[in-house]
Amino acid sequence: MPKASLPPAKFYSKPIVLVVLACAGLSFFAWRFVHRAWLLNTDSECLVLKAGRIFDGLNSEYQTNKNIFIKNHKIIRIDDGLPKADQNCSFIDRSKAVVMPGLIDAHTHLLLNPDPQTNGPQSAFRFTAGQSVEERYAQGLMNARTQLLAGFTLSRDLGNSGYYLDRLLADAAARDVREGPRIVYSGPGFARWPTQLGGQLLKLAPFDYILLPPYQELDKFLQTELAQHFKYGAKWIKIYIDNDSESGGLGVPGVKKIVELAHAADLRVAAHVTQAWSARIALQGKVDSIEHFWQIPDVEFKAEDVAGTVVVLTDETEEDCLQTVSTDSAAEKKARCQAEQGRNRMRTQWALQHHMRIAFGSDYYGNGRSRGSGAKQALVALQNEGLSPFQVLQAAGVNAGQLLMRPDSGVLREGGPADLIAVQGDPLRNLESLNQMDLVVKEGRPICLDLWDCVNK
Repeated sequence: MPKASLPPAKFYSKPIVLVVLACAGLSFFAWRFVHRAWLLNTDSECLVLKAGRIFDGLNSEYQTNKNIFIKNHKIIRIDDGLPKADQNCSFIDRSKAVVMPGLIDAHTHLLLNPDPQTNGPQSAFRFTAGQSVEERYAQGLMNARTQLLAGFTLSRDLGNSGYYLDRLLADAAARDVREGPRIVYSGPGFARWPTQLGGQLLKLAPFDYILLPPYQELDKFLQTELAQHFKYGAKWIKIYIDNDSESGGLGVPGVKKIVELAHAADLRVAAHVTQAWSARIALQGKVDSIEHFWQIPDVEFKAEDVAGTVVVLTDETEEDCLQTVSTDSAAEKKARCQAEQGRNRMRTQWALQHHMRIAFGSDYYGNGRSRGSGAKQALVALQNEGLSPFQVLQAAGVNAGQLLMRPDSGVLREGGPADLIAVQGDPLRNLESLNQMDLVVKEGRPICLDLWDCVNK
């Protein structure tokens, strides 16, 4: 019997090898595309996720080599070893990644849209005032989608959202998990004239703001307006204790009255606060969350009097501050942004020293980034102010979840919601790892499956 021999050398000619390799490569990518499409579009009974490391949102150390079993939108089991095959389950391997709870943004404005030609809050108000309701909602829906693709699986939309357009976004995301994060919303904000708009842009005022009457008329007025909030499914009301640098504002008796009536209607109160005097009023009025908190109160408080109070910090990095359009020279702008960074660091340290609970809010509506990548960049601002990556992730995790009355959100544990992300690198050492996100799961459903689908920049 003749011996088997290798084919002639010419059989291995370069063109043939290239064709074979090309076919193999195309076959691999075709399989990958089909598998990815199947995972993204198939509602399987369950999902098994292999995690190299787990950050559970509560502890500053990773768990290693775990399997996460998901069924009916919940995490039903976390165990060790090789996952058992189950023909009814989808399987995703992230054995080289960190799997962690989905992020939470406790202060968004998904329906406030920037002017493509410029940047800054007033330009966003002007641009939004010129949009139709349909245009505003369509762009808001796109903003919600990019937030989800950036790993934010729960958000609180806090005003500047038209007349309950935020409910439409929340309903869309509830009907189809791909349309955005779970959304908690507040409807129109309650403010004194002239609101944030400074008496301008009247088109927005009747829809985005509810104008508060004098104190002696608050009871009857609020009973009507809070009933409207309840009708539209809002869980929060937002009050503007100050209107930034504009005139108008609320005193301690007014804030306490609003909090009392809101709590009686099972609503919680978030307070817009940018001044030292309004910080004092928010703390004395016992609101449920203080938004922005740009300045330390103008009177001293004992730590025991404010401990546990939730402040939602909505800061920006110096890089994003410098992108804001203004009439300042480059040198003036840089000096202003550096002063802002110093003020924020001092305020954050004051909050920590007084044992306040810090939650994260992006408050991002610039035009330099998508809404999702802008929110992730805002996380870096908190790290720049002295918080450790672990503290920042808790601010955008368990702290924010508890604030939004979703205590299982921001935590990865058995029985909790299957809202997860996976990132390459080490997020407990470097938050830039969040820009290497290659998986987002909402309600047990994969939303994006690689670095190109997820929003990382």
